[in-house]
Amino acid sequence: MSILETYLDCEVFQPSNTEIPCIPTKSIQGICNELQYAFITGARIMLYGDYDADGLFSMLVWEEVLECIGYSNYFLYQYSKRTHHISPFLVPQAIQGKAEYVIICDTGCSIEDQKVITALREKGMTVIVIDHHSSGYDYDILQKEINVFNAYEERDELNGDAVSGAYAALLVANVLCSNYIHKPLSNNAKCYALASMYSDMVDLSSNIGIALYNNVVLQKLAMPSFMKAFNKYNYRISKRFFQFIFCPPLNVCFRSESFDDLNYLLSQKIVYKKEEGVDRILALHRFYVKLTNSYALRFQQERFGDLILCIYTLTENEPFAKIRNFSGLIANSIASSENCAVVVLIKMKYNYQGSFRDPYQRDFLSFFELFCHAGGHPPAFGITVPLDKIDFFKKNLKEMGARALQKTGGKYIYLPSQHIKTLTDLNVVALYNEYQNTKKSVVLQMTCDKVFLTRATAYYKYYNVGLPIEASCVSPLVKGSKILLEPCICKNIQLKEAALL
Repeated sequence: MSILETYLDCEVFQPSNTEIPCIPTKSIQGICNELQYAFITGARIMLYGDYDADGLFSMLVWEEVLECIGYSNYFLYQYSKRTHHISPFLVPQAIQGKAEYVIICDTGCSIEDQKVITALREKGMTVIVIDHHSSGYDYDILQKEINVFNAYEERDELNGDAVSGAYAALLVANVLCSNYIHKPLSNNAKCYALASMYSDMVDLSSNIGIALYNNVVLQKLAMPSFMKAFNKYNYRISKRFFQFIFCPPLNVCFRSESFDDLNYLLSQKIVYKKEEGVDRILALHRFYVKLTNSYALRFQQERFGDLILCIYTLTENEPFAKIRNFSGLIANSIASSENCAVVVLIKMKYNYQGSFRDPYQRDFLSFFELFCHAGGHPPAFGITVPLDKIDFFKKNLKEMGARALQKTGGKYIYLPSQHIKTLTDLNVVALYNEYQNTKKSVVLQMTCDKVFLTRATAYYKYYNVGLPIEASCVSPLVKGSKILLEPCICKNIQLKEAALL
């Protein structure tokens, strides 16, 4: 064992922890009993996922599980108009597809969702809900009405660990495969569950998160074809692949409500790299990245200590009509450039809508809930403010900026480069960073006593700076440069430039 494993956090490094936990809770067993009966009777099953990457991956988890066990009498929901609750289009699609069972993933526990669920049940369909959000509906009552597993409401069964919607689906599927139909759990389903933990910013450094990561990555599982089709640069399964390559283009599909290519790809059993639909989605992503970056410059900014409020007024003839859907990306862009917490609000007809982002991954959701409507994940959530409450909102932001939003030791854990003696040491740091998807990652702090340019590409320059492998940077390095380098896993261990000091 490297001394760095103890120096960083020895409890994180559990390479033997590769088993997806089998947790047969009462609610999960109820779902498994229903599904086992559906399989026996050959019932028609419809899969529905929420309108984001996690919802999509949740749906794909179940598709892969059904394919793996050889059950073919199912179909997937076709995405249409984006919504924050169960889409009303689910009902006509379920009727048209002659669904007898509907598995709803990553949503379904809010009060607003019950109208659609009731409509499905009135049509004689059996509804199964698998979610991980706080239930706005009385969970005890909901459990009596339908088969539901909510990983948030039942987090005590998971030792308090949080999971994404797709991982919640995988936990149910694992009990189903292990205890009911006695077949192995789909490897492809595991890959989608891991992708969702990164896309939904759910802490991966918990025991249950580490088990999933180790099962997929350390055992070198192959990518599903849909995932592989987006892997143009042959990345391995890793934090960098999910956060920068695979998940962002899919999120843009949902935010821009551009579903034709996505729905087509989902209808294919095998998706190839040269598929035109994939290329169009990637082009769409590039377009919206440029557009959101340009819109970030149009927001009026007001600073409150270590927090910036950015407001944009939506006009009647707004060319970028879906700007509200991209408030999170705009907030990310501003937070990255300003290196502080950011609130982005778009002034709509009846209220302000927007997002909060914090590059330091601090939890301020509960604080915002005291003075506005806020919902989502602690470091990244949506906000709604009535038009007549904006001054009250600003007053509370001022209080936050003055007292609550103090930097907590920076964005990184700083490690002097002298600790890196071998490639094993770099592997330890890179693996640690893989687990820290919502926490501070480790960067190497060093002064370049020697610098040799070894090669260059269109995107990076590669240098020998005295470490066991090359450092890849965008900016040119010279002798004496003071740099921060973040070890990460790509096709192999790489050093990516975090900052020039």
